[in-house]
Amino acid sequence: MKRKIFSVLLAVIAAFCFVFGLSACDNGDSGDDKKQPDTTQTPSDKHTHDYGTLQAAVPSTCAQKGVKAHYYCAGCGKYFDE
Repeated sequence: MKRKIFSVLLAVIAAFCFVFGLSACDNGDSGDDKKQPDTTQTPSDKHTHDYGTLQAAVPSTCAQKGVKAHYYCAGCGKYFDE
């Protein structure tokens, strides 16, 4: 009986550690204001985009969200990847 309780307790602790470990390294959208490049253009774009220079890609880490390589148009505030 003690062995069964110990096994169940160990399984619960292992599950808790697994879930906590996954939540500690979040590469999702939460916690960072950096935008991913927007590759869509609408017919309402009435100016010529000034792409400027290519901004280098920044890889994701556990502490910071990554960014794809992109161009930024200051005239309309959109991001482009091509």
